[in-house]
Amino acid sequence: MLTNLCVYTIKHSEDLKNALAKGGRDSFTERKNWVRAKQLLDEAKRQGKQLPVIFAPAEGTSHLYAWAILDDVVPGESTRYSFSRL
Repeated sequence: MLTNLCVYTIKHSEDLKNALAKGGRDSFTERKNWVRAKQLLDEAKRQGKQLPVIFAPAEGTSHLYAWAILDDVVPGESTRYSFSRL
């Protein structure tokens, strides 16, 4: 079951196509500190739910491009996050 919240980010569509070709699972680094995303993910896991991550294409953010399940977030100056089921 999904949470009623999500995380939104921007990623080049080619990166997402490559992730899809690898089975819909990948990890990326974001130049922002995703502290809140980590909190939301931890809360979702405590409730036995999954947190979606929504992607807009970096080459044009006027629409949503894809979504996946956020599996892990390691926040910091550069946050590393992983997802599956793209």
